[in-house]
Amino acid sequence: MYCQVAVPPAHWPPAGSHVVRKDTQVLLGQPSRHPDALAAALERLFKTRTQVKRAWLAHFHNPETGDPPHTLIAVEATGDRDALIAEAGMVAQNVSIPDPPVDFVAITGHGGGVEDYFLKSAKPFYSRRFLGLF
Repeated sequence: MYCQVAVPPAHWPPAGSHVVRKDTQVLLGQPSRHPDALAAALERLFKTRTQVKRAWLAHFHNPETGDPPHTLIAVEATGDRDALIAEAGMVAQNVSIPDPPVDFVAITGHGGGVEDYFLKSAKPFYSRRFLGLF
């Protein structure tokens, strides 16, 4: 699996970027302690950003890194994804969540890796409504 966990630029103090360049077994699923406050805060932000189509939340663990399992937010959006994820990161750092930290990944439409999990197996916590019809 090849995946890139996106880390936004300057405005948000991320720990760094991690790019998986080889087949790696990671664990993805829904958290047992759902970060409701985080989902609500991000939904408020995404409603004001028309470029956001959908967003998902998962519990992510990569045993090879030694890091504990934590929250992963996947965002499907057009335009400047880095700026959007930086904004979302600033929102996330102001919310208490059960399993920090929060990482973000962009859903690009290229498929594969963690993207397949979100697109095929998970329900988005946010979906843009078009003209109030959906």
